[in-house]
Amino acid sequence: MKGAKVSVEELLADQSEQKSKSHTLLQAMLLKQPAIFTSRVYKKEELEFLLGLYGVIFNSFSDKEKLSELLVKYITEKAGFPVPGNRLHDI
Repeated sequence: MKGAKVSVEELLADQSEQKSKSHTLLQAMLLKQPAIFTSRVYKKEELEFLLGLYGVIFNSFSDKEKLSELLVKYITEKAGFPVPGNRLHDI
């Protein structure tokens, strides 16, 4: 993990099954910094990208706080990204 953030570039480069390495890093990041997604560390567009990887349907008009709540739920409840790695560039 580069600094305190799991970047989009790191996610795209992750070759583990279901991006499990990145998913585990996101889980660990949340344990250390529970409010990281509502802070300035992540942009709203990055939250939308992450939600897309988890296959979450969301309203693009939702504010960053609502997107953060959804993302935290999926990161803490799921074992990895459901979207196969070869489809990442389609999102």
